Amino acid sequence: MLVGVGRPGNVGKHTPFKGGGVAGLDLDFATGRYALNSPYSSAFPSGWSFSRTGAGTALNSSGNVIQFATGVPRITNRGLLVEEARTNPLLWSQTFQNAYWTKSNLTATDNAVVAPDGTTTGSNLTTFSSFGQVLSSGVTITSGGSLTLSAFFKAGTASTVSLILFVSGSSFIEAVYNISTGVVTSGPTITGGNFSGAAASISAAGNGFYRCQLSVNTSGITSTEAWLRVYGGSGLTASVWGAQLEAGSFPTSLIITTGAAATRGADAAAIVAPSNVTTYTATYNNGLTATGAVTPSASFNLVTGRPWLGGYLQRIVMS
Repeated sequence: MLVGVGRPGNVGKHTPFKGGGVAGLDLDFATGRYALNSPYSSAFPSGWSFSRTGAGTALNSSGNVIQFATGVPRITNRGLLVEEARTNPLLWSQTFQNAYWTKSNLTATDNAVVAPDGTTTGSNLTTFSSFGQVLSSGVTITSGGSLTLSAFFKAGTASTVSLILFVSGSSFIEAVYNISTGVVTSGPTITGGNFSGAAASISAAGNGFYRCQLSVNTSGITSTEAWLRVYGGSGLTASVWGAQLEAGSFPTSLIITTGAAATRGADAAAIVAPSNVTTYTATYNNGLTATGAVTPSASFNLVTGRPWLGGYLQRIVMS
């Protein structure tokens, strides 16, 4: 049962353990220190369990994308990332020369720039008209559901890009971003009656990239195309990486694809509470806190129903 959610207080206050560590439980994911009625260690204590089907990614505090294999908890210096299941149906999320992506008034050059994950897998898009775009094949969607389109962009000689969900010339939505200053410059602009309730955002990522995001509700359609557009004139270049379309009203961490759609399963994590604790205090999402009751010697679910689901659990202390 959740007792309170608020800003940081005496997070991590507990009874010292003789010889260092804690009497109780301290899972400090952000610093990689863990203790269960013991001194601190870099190893998870007994009673810890975790599972997830599918590979996943998470951000560190510098905005770099870190890749994790299936079944591996996504822990960075931001904490433990826990999310619901999502699927990315856009193929070749990092490979825009591939024929899956139709090129219109631009050329794509793969493996041309260091991407947010530190690999040289970012693509350059160079226009030969007033604007150009790469277009996905049509993606089947659930009519009446929410969609979120996202991609990582880096400014070169071009600094204005947009995300577009396209049904037809009379039904589409577009949001425009400045990837030099990190702001949404216009939109989302809706044409036609198939989209509503749209929101656009942009956030800094690693190696000079920004992640641009567009979320919207849909109605009366069962297919859409994802367009990534570069503005500014002929001969200008911007870099792109990590295109993603997902069913949902907000973006989640990147799901990398090649020749098939990919699904990141839901994270499941739990810890058996020690016998000498009755309450917990958790810190998450860069400083929010939550407190609540703990049943001694029982399994404590670290994901389901928790306020940090969809974000980073930095630390949880039981005393």
